[in-house]
Amino acid sequence: MNNLFSNLFSPFKQNKGLAIFLIIATIVVIALGIFSAIQFDDSVLIIDLENVTYIRYLKGDSGFGGFLFGTLISVLIFYIIILSCCSKKYLLPFAVVFYLYLVYSQFVIFTCVILIYGFFNTFIFLLLLLIYFLTLYFLFILLFLTLTNLCGQINFFRLCFNRNSNVLILTILFILLVLLFSIILMFLRTYIILLIY
Repeated sequence: MNNLFSNLFSPFKQNKGLAIFLIIATIVVIALGIFSAIQFDDSVLIIDLENVTYIRYLKGDSGFGGFLFGTLISVLIFYIIILSCCSKKYLLPFAVVFYLYLVYSQFVIFTCVILIYGFFNTFIFLLLLLIYFLTLYFLFILLFLTLTNLCGQINFFRLCFNRNSNVLILTILFILLVLLFSIILMFLRTYIILLIY
């Protein structure tokens, strides 16, 4: 088990500079997302939350299956884009841009939930969402660092998904994270009043 974790986190040691850059960029984009959402709230622009999977689920507009599938698909889309962009060195900046767009859009929505429904009304949900987002970003950064070590190799995709690959382990962790988030939210929706209408 220790060896598994050591191998999984080894890209942080191998790419310290890139890891620090991605962490700092994530923090900056989170701040930008929060600021943008506040600006949207003060202007005539209105963020529509009706298409956000977890908001639809909490409001009762979709079932658990639709919520789980929608959340999984949204993560999978960014996963596939980042994986594909990391296959070639000249596409690496696009992978960073797509990752940062994911961070930005999620924190715009996160802040809008606070502004629309109130902080104390949604505190438990926001705490779960924050933990989910930060864990998701950590996995994406780890994925990005792992993929850069394989970038440019002819058999890139085969190396990504061989038996001993960290990419394969990270893929499973992405799926488990979405499942865990969905199950916990289902529990909260069932047994705890979340004031989202």
